[in-house]
Amino acid sequence: MGFYCYILTILFIFTTMKNMHNIPELFQRLGLTRANVKFFLAGLIFIVFGYISLSIGDKNSIWSLTIGPVMLVIGYVVLLPLALAYKPKNKSLLMK
Repeated sequence: MGFYCYILTILFIFTTMKNMHNIPELFQRLGLTRANVKFFLAGLIFIVFGYISLSIGDKNSIWSLTIGPVMLVIGYVVLLPLALAYKPKNKSLLMK
């Protein structure tokens, strides 16, 4: 039940990101796109939920032995570096 709440929270965040019109000037100066921001927020969400899943259940439960570490690896090793390194081929996708 709790895992479905996590998924619904992630979906809610991504649907509200479509309505973002005021992007901070810092992202513009760094040349980041909306995709970079989405990858970064997804990485932070995976990291937070990874630590939450580590604390759920006993020390030998599937949450603390499998799901939590996998979410942390995805957040730290895949999504955050992808958020920093992703550059679109089309320069018109940069935030205005």
